[in-house]
Amino acid sequence: DNITKTAIGIAVSSSPDGPWEKLENNPILSPSEDPKEFDSLRVDDASLIVREGEIWLYYKGRQWNNTPAHTKMGLAIAKTPEGPYQKYHGNPVIQGGHEVLVWPSDGGVVAMITHVGPEGIRDTLQYAEDGIHFKKMDDLTGRVPKGPGIFRSDSFVETNDAFEPQWGIHIWRKDGFLPSLDRFDVVKD
Repeated sequence: DNITKTAIGIAVSSSPDGPWEKLENNPILSPSEDPKEFDSLRVDDASLIVREGEIWLYYKGRQWNNTPAHTKMGLAIAKTPEGPYQKYHGNPVIQGGHEVLVWPSDGGVVAMITHVGPEGIRDTLQYAEDGIHFKKMDDLTGRVPKGPGIFRSDSFVETNDAFEPQWGIHIWRKDGFLPSLDRFDVVKD
């Protein structure tokens, strides 16, 4: 749908079971006003990292009048999780990626890019020592997860230690069946 703009907001609760309350300053990140910007229609699928004492929010952006095949990844930074967030002036930081899947590793940031993006970006792991300038680290092989999310044991605290994801969930659809959530394990070749 190229009509409805999306934005990122925050809801808080003292329990995973709720009740949840939306913050008054929502949305914390909105689409760009300029239709030429990569994130002028869609801003969603956020993933957070604590880096350099700040909250680095990586997000999916899509340009007005463009298809999901042209989704890219942006970055916005804030002093606190509630914001205010400032979009990185050099966005997008990755020229592809549909769902945003990032984690801290070896002092930098790793991003898993699946199914969306130009050749050489899609179905890869990307690494940026500075968290901004990503380069291909490795190819994803085998059954590449669709719509993945990983279990992150870093508890969203700043760390320079290497974090290696062990498992996650993704959307899986077997022929003749409805889509379901399926566990995937991260296996290194």
